[in-house]
Amino acid sequence: MHDYNCITLNSSRSFLISRYREYGFEMHIHLAILVSQISLSSTQNVNVVIQGATSIGETDDNFVCATLDWWPTEKCNYNQCPWGKAGLLNLDLKKKGLINAIKGDDPNMITKIQDPSYLNQVAQTYKGVLNIVNKFKPQSGAWVSESGGALHGGAKDLSPTFADGFWYLDQLGMASTYNHKVFCRQTLIGGNYALLNTTTSIPNPDYYGALLWHRLMGSTVLAVTQESNPNLRVYAHCAKKKPGISIIFINLSKDSSFNVTLSNYEHQSRNSRSTDVAKPEFRGSKDREEYHLAALAGNIQGQIVLLNDVPMVPTETFDIPTMEPKLVNASTPISIAAHSIVYVTIETFKPCTVLKLHHYFI
Repeated sequence: MHDYNCITLNSSRSFLISRYREYGFEMHIHLAILVSQISLSSTQNVNVVIQGATSIGETDDNFVCATLDWWPTEKCNYNQCPWGKAGLLNLDLKKKGLINAIKGDDPNMITKIQDPSYLNQVAQTYKGVLNIVNKFKPQSGAWVSESGGALHGGAKDLSPTFADGFWYLDQLGMASTYNHKVFCRQTLIGGNYALLNTTTSIPNPDYYGALLWHRLMGSTVLAVTQESNPNLRVYAHCAKKKPGISIIFINLSKDSSFNVTLSNYEHQSRNSRSTDVAKPEFRGSKDREEYHLAALAGNIQGQIVLLNDVPMVPTETFDIPTMEPKLVNASTPISIAAHSIVYVTIETFKPCTVLKLHHYFI
């Protein structure tokens, strides 16, 4: 049994420091290029099925956390020393601010984290941990206590960029589907893989993706299936602190966008027989909330993220910028642009209301 210092993400610029206990992310040439790009781009219609009758997992309310580490200023890897004064022994905690790992100097890393088959490899690890917990200590919960995506301080051209969110947010989704209770990012500050810039304390792109998860995704995890395209990753939870459902869509493709419709499977019992019944396409009776995250100018290895086309940069007083949703007519498909990450909340998705009542009364 081990203790870990963890910092849960808060919606303001300050953080809640807590102790957690664990048991146990020329002209003819130009024309040819243009034609090639046009022919490669496409929009695909996808139906996502949400099995809303039963939950497949339950996370802690503070599922997203970030660690602090002890590394000194002289800690160096790959001919760089990225920790500065962000190690716990040097860090000023009063300062205003907001492992499935591969080598941090791997030249193929940017390709790997956009490859769904590579991202899927860790599923067996999550499944194995879940089986061990269920077998030997079912009353406890599995944690990911230190996950940075790349070894030895992270990858300087990838970890603090928009592209890292393809890996990180996918890991949050996958870990929750295997009933892991907490997912701790290595680190809050320090190294290349930190949520905050080690020198300026300005949030890196993953900070905003993690903050949206913390605000929108509730603790009840739902099963989701879509068999149209493996580049579209989808995870669904009951919404946090409001009725309905919250969904995250992660589009790994640089060429394909998606128009998504939703369907719901409900479990029904009749004459002592239980069946899963496919419900018609679900759209909702009121506007849904959408948060579209994309890289500035499409540069996924840049460090500026757009939320609904607005750059996410701290205010003059170093506060987190306002993160407002876009309200969209619920009768329309959900549009997922290429190389984007989208959170959607639909309050009129009824099964989650039933699930929450069920958990309350048992």
